[in-house]
Amino acid sequence: MPPSSSAIVPPRPIRLVRALAMRPLIRLGCFVGAILVVAGCAGAADPVLDPPAAPAPSPPPAALTEAAAPAGEPVSLCVLEDGRIAMVEGVVHPETGDTLIGGRPWREVHREGEPPYAAGVEWYIRNDMIYVPGRNFPLTKYGLTRILGPKEVVPYGRYRGLPLFVEEGQPDGVADIVYLFVRPGCEFQTYLQEYSVGAVRG
Repeated sequence: MPPSSSAIVPPRPIRLVRALAMRPLIRLGCFVGAILVVAGCAGAADPVLDPPAAPAPSPPPAALTEAAAPAGEPVSLCVLEDGRIAMVEGVVHPETGDTLIGGRPWREVHREGEPPYAAGVEWYIRNDMIYVPGRNFPLTKYGLTRILGPKEVVPYGRYRGLPLFVEEGQPDGVADIVYLFVRPGCEFQTYLQEYSVGAVRG
């Protein structure tokens, strides 16, 4: 007897089709799973290394102080201190060639344009004559400046706040020649009295 049109068709063929369709997905899942397992095993085998430590920062450079003045050739400089000649020690900077006293340029420590040095004084620049007590006539600037050693001259009073000097061994009394300390380095200017010679009568 032929089956009725309302009979239920067995679902077996549909399940078979679904099973066949799922086989590639199952294989793909197994393949991906195998890769993850291998990768996990390989990662577990390698040791974990810490990143390299950053280098320690370099200390800041030390500031240049008087105690840390650069080494160089030692020199002695002739200067005025309290109205008297003094020799101070300094060094010549090995790179710049500047003379330093206590780590500072000597021209900042002993400014030649200021008293007690005469180089920047107005009346000295104008070539004014100077007056020495005991003399009836003033003394006039004579010639160019010259270098005299500290032991070649001795103090001889003052003129308008600046110290005067005369040669060592000068006889006591009124000096005919005096020296004015112009700038550091024992640079002096000579002052003496000008004499006028009249006509010779025959």
